[in-house]
Amino acid sequence: MTAGNGELADLLRRAGLEIVGDGEAVNVLPPKAAWRPVAAASTRPTAEVRDDHPDLVAELNAQWRRLATEYGVLGTDGEFLLDALTSPRGWLRVRLTEHWDLAGVLGPRPGRPEFVTLSADGDSLLGVTTEEYSVWLIAVDRLGERLEAQARARAAESPEEHAACWQSFRRFTSAPERLRRAWLEGLAGNPAAPVSVLRRLLTVDPAERVWSALLDRELPPEVVAAWLAHPEWTVRRRLVESRHLSAPDRTQLLADAAPEDRTVLAMLTATMGEPLTEAGYAALAADRDPRVRAEMARHPDLPVQLLGALAADPDSLVRSRAATRAHPRPRPSRSTDEPDCSAAESTTETVELRSRDQDPEVRYRALRDARLSPASVVRLLDDPQEWIRNAAAGDARLPARVLTSLLHGTETARSAAANPAVPVAGMHHLLDRAKVGSPPPGSPPA
Repeated sequence: MTAGNGELADLLRRAGLEIVGDGEAVNVLPPKAAWRPVAAASTRPTAEVRDDHPDLVAELNAQWRRLATEYGVLGTDGEFLLDALTSPRGWLRVRLTEHWDLAGVLGPRPGRPEFVTLSADGDSLLGVTTEEYSVWLIAVDRLGERLEAQARARAAESPEEHAACWQSFRRFTSAPERLRRAWLEGLAGNPAAPVSVLRRLLTVDPAERVWSALLDRELPPEVVAAWLAHPEWTVRRRLVESRHLSAPDRTQLLADAAPEDRTVLAMLTATMGEPLTEAGYAALAADRDPRVRAEMARHPDLPVQLLGALAADPDSLVRSRAATRAHPRPRPSRSTDEPDCSAAESTTETVELRSRDQDPEVRYRALRDARLSPASVVRLLDDPQEWIRNAAAGDARLPARVLTSLLHGTETARSAAANPAVPVAGMHHLLDRAKVGSPPPGSPPA
């Protein structure tokens, strides 16, 4: 994050702060996680200044400087990280100028500050927050060590606690629109979602646009059949984008398309190189619309005899496409990622160490390792990289109380709803809260 926008630059100028370098911080926990020990109900202040202090702003600045030095938030070079609830959110690497005033500027009004500062290495924190009759300064040292301990505590869960948590979760009955949308997107990609859940998703208004995750996965035959039988053509036509649709089903979909849609669907089919039946190739190569024939001339698997016929087509565009089509290209590989050659040599201890590595790719590979402890998965929910935090939110090792809290966070709801650890009853409860109708009659049981 940089101080590129004028409002933020003005705020920093008035607070007496200057940006260091490009202002960005790397490999430190996100600001939202840093605020937790400041805002927690059990938190007690390291220092407190009553709001009727005769020189409130000056006293707050002095107390911040004292604690920032004592706890190592201020580095020897005077640099530290700042989050002051500004938009866009993110740490700023700054240093104090000769005339600075944090308590008078970083809040809704002078003497009512709200900000968190962090040491450059991310291990010491000092937050300032306004309470009812005073301002609290909360200092936390050895932050990484404390977060590790908290992660271990949050990861501990008995079977009885697990069951009670999901039972309690079902007491919630409503949710804002943004949260409902995130749940639907997540459930559409949840690998453990049964037929009954996937079929309920097909009742969602097409405007909700939850179909992308369904298109990226292999669907049970019952769900494909229900999708192909959907009364809305706008819903049915999206299936042509799926790489898991069978040749007969794709052929039928194109045959059902209205003339104005068939060109686009033929283009998608040819671009993706997805197969049709022999009859399907023949029908589209002989379509009345030359644009459809021209698209089929691009299909890498079009039979040679049909390509020859299109090379002699009355339409010049069709002839040109058929004549210039490249030789059939090799199919793109759909194999999984290359195996980690070091996996056979690693141990549980080395996997744990890699989950703390400075390289985010190494941390991610550790997260994907089945030997990583649930406590480390919980810890990675506060990873500096958002994509790793999202991957951790979708990890089945998370305890129920952590996963249910993620389902209620707008930044994590989608990844959490895609977590295979969500029980089927919980998935249906999310659909109920999202006001999604019941599946059509005859749907298989959950």
